[in-house]
Amino acid sequence: MVKDPQAWLRKASKLVEARGTANYKAAAEMLADLREAVGGEKGEKLTRRHAAQLAKKHPSLTHLKGSLRKRGLLE
Repeated sequence: MVKDPQAWLRKASKLVEARGTANYKAAAEMLADLREAVGGEKGEKLTRRHAAQLAKKHPSLTHLKGSLRKRGLLE
């Protein structure tokens, strides 16, 4: 994860594009794992920015936003 965080961000985005509550939860979990793997402020910024982009791109997906909030990726 640390060597290529962009690949993991793309995987999370693909899960969201596939739709479904299970995929939203998996994407949020993947982003939370990535945040921990990268660590520190860099990991926090990277994953929060991506979570915000996903929420903005898919404003009607309440389950996605709920999953992201549960893992502290969205406010």
